[in-house]
Amino acid sequence: YMELLTKAVAKLKGEEIVEEVEPDISLGISAYIPEEYVPDLNTRLVLYKRMAASCQPAELEELQREMADRFGPLPNLVLTLVKVMALRQRLKVLRASAAKRQAEKVRAEFSDDAPVSLEDILTLKQSLADRITLCPDRAFMICVAGLKEEELLARLDTDLASLAQICQGVPSSDIGNS
Repeated sequence: YMELLTKAVAKLKGEEIVEEVEPDISLGISAYIPEEYVPDLNTRLVLYKRMAASCQPAELEELQREMADRFGPLPNLVLTLVKVMALRQRLKVLRASAAKRQAEKVRAEFSDDAPVSLEDILTLKQSLADRITLCPDRAFMICVAGLKEEELLARLDTDLASLAQICQGVPSSDIGNS
């Protein structure tokens, strides 16, 4: 309801309404809150919802501390989930529509109104030539051959952070440090 109200007010003021991008993340890795860690289904659902609603790295860090305090040390599956959600935040800031694993590469795709230009992607390719492949239609592939899940997430985070620094109009404070 609040989202609809906000959009209606912005429209009445003549402000441009920018739809939020919800990236499709398909990396083929396991990332969830196991029942053994949080037995209550409703509590797990609330935690998932809070993770999905987080907009800043600090919010994820706070939730991570809260879960450790309430349920004990986070298992690897939950740590991976937190990293995936941090990656999601980074993708949203870049207005990426998808990050999809295709064999030994991850394809990053961007919405039409993303602050990422072809020149930005070419600059990224120049600095990371061995692991970036250009694609048509505002996309590129990041090589992740031989990487374990944690290394894959770290590579994506690092490469997308580099892209964010290259792009104009994307404040580094919006990207965060993961």
